[in-house]
Amino acid sequence: MSQQDSIKSALQKLEPQKLKLILTLLERTKGKSMNEALPAIMEISSTMQKQQISFTPEERSILFTMLKSNMTPDEQRKLDMMQSLLARF
Repeated sequence: MSQQDSIKSALQKLEPQKLKLILTLLERTKGKSMNEALPAIMEISSTMQKQQISFTPEERSILFTMLKSNMTPDEQRKLDMMQSLLARF
């Protein structure tokens, strides 16, 4: 199974609330640098905390993979460095 198929399968299994948050985040960060995307990431993180929603490690991995797909290698490295901050997703 390809990585894309794995992601697609995992997305289909997500709770609707989580799927909506992921799609919103992807929409708000598409084509943006890490610095430009950070406010959207923090906003989604805050929303999740307020709604007491958290991602499993597998769901976080899928989210990071999807975010990285539209980033340059340099931006991907920045996201890798920020993963500890984003661990609360």
